[in-house]
This record gives sequence, structure tokens and C-alpha cells, in this order.
Amino acid sequence: MIVIGVDPGARWTGIVARDGNTLLGHLILRNGGELFPVELQWLRLVTDAVENFIRVYNADLLAVEGVTRPNWHVGKGRAAANPSAILATAEVAGAVQGCVLPGFTPVVSVRPGKHDKAPMCFYPEALVSDAERRKPDWRTRVGGGQLRHARAAWSIAQAGLLARQAELA
Repeated sequence: MIVIGVDPGARWTGIVARDGNTLLGHLILRNGGELFPVELQWLRLVTDAVENFIRVYNADLLAVEGVTRPNWHVGKGRAAANPSAILATAEVAGAVQGCVLPGFTPVVSVRPGKHDKAPMCFYPEALVSDAERRKPDWRTRVGGGQLRHARAAWSIAQAGLLARQAELA
């Protein structure tokens, strides 16, 4: 089953296409505009890219990381957090989920949860940068950098597939 995984974000969005454990393609998009309110140009860029992945890879499923209710306080609860990033991410996630017409590719919302935090040996090598691979123990490390958004999308695609299989069982 070909699954498109999307790690939506206000600043960075990662998209992957996978078929089982085979990476078919990946893309990382960067928003150079305002974080919040989300600019329509960013939403169009992300949704166009997702629609293109669905079409090119003839996807069977779209898995998108959703958002959860934020903890509105930082530190020891004395100061209110700035909600801009979570609100903007919710806008991007909603736009991606809405870009698929009903009756076509099914959409699954995946609960947020450190999708880019597995050791790098769990991801295809194409999702690990040359700089990350230069470290002698890179396979056991949790990576950073821009490719973490594609790694998150890889894990989101897997979680979405498992959720969809559970729905259909």
C-alpha cells in the first residue's frame, strides 16, 4: 500500500511517499514568510505538493500529523505560551487534510508524538544527511536538521497505515 506521510508545520513541512519499507520519494518545504497568520501562498505550496505526491505515486492513503490541545503555560505555569506556532500548524494540517476530495484517497489523522525521534537506523538512508552519517555511531543517534521533517513524515505514514488497517479490521 502506498502511503503519503505529511509532517505539517508553520515553518517546515516534510512529505514522504512509502510503499512498505521502501522510500519512493520525499520533499521538505520551508516557509520563508510569516509564521502566523499563515500566508495563503504557504498553504498553496504545501497542498499543491501533497496533491502532486498523491497523483505521482498513485497513493492509497494520506496520513497527516494532527495537533493536540497545547499546554498554554511554560516554565512553572507562570507565563502564558505564545500559541502562534500551534495555531499555524493546525491551519497547515487542516489545509492538507482538506486537499483530498472525498471518495478518493482516504485521509488518516495521526496523533502527534515525537515521530522524528527514533534512532536513524530505523529510517531509509536517503533520509539521513551526509553530515549525520559522518559520525561513527550515527545509526544509534537521533538526528536533527531539516531531514528530521522527512523522517517524521516517514513515521507518520507508518502510523497512518496501522490506524487505517485497524479501522478496516
